[in-house]
Amino acid sequence: MRKSLYFRLFLMFFATLFVSLSLIAGSFLTFRQRAESENFMTNLLDQARIIAEYTNDYQRLRMDQSVYRKLLDEHCGQTTSIWVVNDFGMILNVSGTEADVQEMTPDAISDIMADVMKGREITRLNAFGDIGQTQVITVAVPIYSDIGHVSGGVYIHRQMNPVRFNTIDSVVLMSAITSLLLSALPMMFVVHSITNPMSEMARASEKYAKGDFTKRIGHSNISEIDMLAQSLNKMAEDLAKLDQLRVGFVANVSHELKSPLTSMQGYVQAMLDGTIAHEDMPKYLEVVQDETRRLTRLVSDLLDLSKMEAGNMPVNKSRFDICELIRRVIIKFETRIDDKKLDVNVIFNPEQCSVFADPDRIEQVISNLIDNAIKFLEEGGTLSVYTTKGADNVLITVKDNGAGISSDDLPFIFERFYKADKAHTSGKGTGLGLSIAQKIIENHGSRITCRSALGEGTEFTFALPLYTDENMNGDNK
Repeated sequence: MRKSLYFRLFLMFFATLFVSLSLIAGSFLTFRQRAESENFMTNLLDQARIIAEYTNDYQRLRMDQSVYRKLLDEHCGQTTSIWVVNDFGMILNVSGTEADVQEMTPDAISDIMADVMKGREITRLNAFGDIGQTQVITVAVPIYSDIGHVSGGVYIHRQMNPVRFNTIDSVVLMSAITSLLLSALPMMFVVHSITNPMSEMARASEKYAKGDFTKRIGHSNISEIDMLAQSLNKMAEDLAKLDQLRVGFVANVSHELKSPLTSMQGYVQAMLDGTIAHEDMPKYLEVVQDETRRLTRLVSDLLDLSKMEAGNMPVNKSRFDICELIRRVIIKFETRIDDKKLDVNVIFNPEQCSVFADPDRIEQVISNLIDNAIKFLEEGGTLSVYTTKGADNVLITVKDNGAGISSDDLPFIFERFYKADKAHTSGKGTGLGLSIAQKIIENHGSRITCRSALGEGTEFTFALPLYTDENMNGDNK
């Protein structure tokens, strides 16, 4: 069974807190028990030292036997036995049960007695076996004579009572349990603050997958999740734009293909059924041929644009004179320039401008810009082309004094199939020329900029790098 992220995080936090509190409470109880055991041992050693002093007084006849025995008995109990051993390891006095006496042999005493005779105080656990069914602590201290010699030892054996929970232990355990239960509420809040925005992201992603890009993810109080939410919101915006472009692209392609096909079909059908007279057929066949050429250009431009966007159209850079290239392009448009009686104003930089670029693609860009300028110029207008040499590049400008482009249309002129002034178009364009030109210049590391206003004409400008040994070598690597 799959568990939700909320359940997993809550269980992880709860388990971590439980383990932490358990370790803290366990450490406290262990410390208390250890302190209690150490206190138990200290008291036992103090008793052994007192009995050693009594024994010394008794052995020096400074204490009556009955008094000595009474003192030993006072330090004994149901869980305690005392042995008094001389320096030969012989047991002199015993306070305890008969069962204890049976286990008191010189062999059992000798290993501890050797250390005691050296003046050491010994502490052992179960040194002589258990008394009853519990563990036994044995302490042994030396008996000193009046002149400081060790004359024997005192052994005290006491059963260790099991450590029992007291009031402090109960308070600690109850505090740990209460803290664990009370922490569940803030843990639920923290886990919810993490999982709720993630659940919202999951729901939004499902909508995105279904094509609904309207959903936006709100902000949380967690910076990392907010960064992810911003990325998803940005992705949704980009997807929405792409979807609009896709719809618009399909609509535009359909329209651009349908118009010439409908025109061609109408003329051909009219010729076939005799609506168009035989002597008029050559004129209408030229129209059909023009529409066919337009379709060919459209398909060719679509293929070029698709290759550029996919990065499959190589840029073959080489050294060439940009001014000479512009001259050749202008000559190609000589007939159209003469037909419109246009003035051509060409101003080239006086120095040679050798650039490092793809000459075929740059020729395509300049041809497109000059073609657009001629297309929108009225008869007798002026076409201007400038080159300006900079420190490391050459600026190429194509300008006309035509009708210009409105501020509403200007931001969109490089989009596919966008035609800014449909009333003044010749109807022969594909709407892809500027998009292709912009892509070509972007592949050269620059962009085409446009300045225009209604009634003031239009100016396109882009930059190309000057030829140097460095960019030539860099391109060859």
